Amino acid sequence: MNTDEIYEKLLAAEYAPKASRKLIALRKLDKKAKQPTVIFAYILGVIATLIFGIGICLLTVYFVMPTSMRLYLGILLFTIGLLAMTFNCFLFKKCSKRQNSGMRLKLLNLQKIFAIMTYIKLKAFAMILSNNKLIY
Repeated sequence: MNTDEIYEKLLAAEYAPKASRKLIALRKLDKKAKQPTVIFAYILGVIATLIFGIGICLLTVYFVMPTSMRLYLGILLFTIGLLAMTFNCFLFKKCSKRQNSGMRLKLLNLQKIFAIMTYIKLKAFAMILSNNKLIY
């Protein structure tokens, strides 16, 4: 092989689809797998905190103007908000496991493709360097 052919192959390899694009696809798929669970956790956390805050407000107002309805409603909302904030972490972990199990097959397929493409590129580069003699 002369130097023109080697240069031609190197230029072709430079403009060929790169393995880093596969890595970007893996990152996007990973983000896509985690995003709904994170959004759910944030929304549940905000709602639970608001309910908790309303319960505390009703309890503090009870001591200024005592009404039994405010006391019971305050205790109820306080308890519901506290329980929702407590179980938010557990729900997040459970939902993320479920989401990850659904995306696991896609991630494994992309990882296999990424590994095969890397192996092929390394073999092609080794062939170019050794003047068409395979290096093992």
